[in-house]
Amino acid sequence: MQGAIFDMDGTILDSMPVWDTAAADYLATIGIQAEPGLHDRIKHLSMADAARYFQEVYHAPLSVQELVDGMNRHIEHQYLHLLPLKEGAADFLRRLKERGIRLCLATATDRYMAQAALERGGIWDLFDVTLTCSEVGQGKHDPAIFEEALRHLGTARESTWVFEDSLYAVKTAKAAGFPVAVVEDKCSEKDRPELKALSDQYLVRYSDFRWEDTL
Repeated sequence: MQGAIFDMDGTILDSMPVWDTAAADYLATIGIQAEPGLHDRIKHLSMADAARYFQEVYHAPLSVQELVDGMNRHIEHQYLHLLPLKEGAADFLRRLKERGIRLCLATATDRYMAQAALERGGIWDLFDVTLTCSEVGQGKHDPAIFEEALRHLGTARESTWVFEDSLYAVKTAKAAGFPVAVVEDKCSEKDRPELKALSDQYLVRYSDFRWEDTL
């Protein structure tokens, strides 16, 4: 292993339950009732693309930036003050750093909230590179953020592991030729069989990682 690209929500940060109802709850604050299953329809989108979805489907009477800002305000207290790191994540990242492995954070969450949560957890400075889907202009249904991470890291694709918890992102990374370690999250329980089948390593906990498989 030369490099590692980490998702944040559900992989490093125990935050996925916040997102299950965040979009519908936010839309309710601006007088829009969302259909059931909204989260499943937008979870692969960047924040800006989700805002465009709200405009197109619900005719939300706000600009894309106003919608993004509103969604962020709705959940930012959790990121700034409450959400914990997943068990073992900090120690695992430090161990990678000690081995000289270059690290990239690749997240769909906007930068200021990601930075606040990971600074609070004491691990923000471990990353050599940080990228967000909004900055790259694509959600993780597209490999753009993984390709941009690889370019910044300057490591070989076959030696750059992607750590993810969500099925759609795992599929994207695998199709792009990256080795993938899936970090188990309770919010991905229904996808567990397929995640296990796709992964190069499946981690119930970070201590499950098999270092010998990366040599």
